[in-house]
Amino acid sequence: QLLGQAWAAMAQWERSASRCGHAVVVCLGDVGRSPRMQYHAMALADLGCAVSLVGYSGEECCDAVRDSALIREIRFDGRTRRFVLVRFVVLFWRLVRVLWRSTAGAHVILAQTPPAIPTLVAC
Repeated sequence: QLLGQAWAAMAQWERSASRCGHAVVVCLGDVGRSPRMQYHAMALADLGCAVSLVGYSGEECCDAVRDSALIREIRFDGRTRRFVLVRFVVLFWRLVRVLWRSTAGAHVILAQTPPAIPTLVAC
């Protein structure tokens, strides 16, 4: 039952991506603590776009984001205990790896700024 629901949700996401387009919403921070980026993801999904919501793991997103079959959350660990330059490089590398996998076939990338430097360079 659960596997069938997951399969149906993935199929609906793929159909929407091929019909209306794929949008990637990037938040270099905890997505669950960013209602503005969640709102952007929901607005794009309401237009019929398949949305990948990318950001740090942490708080859960609102129910509308979690329940939407058109929004796929992609989280990565944003915690590092290193010096500033090393932290920047580590976070930049993690963001590039996540974006490399999630932006294939993306029609639009919406990035949160600030912080612009790692986000815009990686996008």
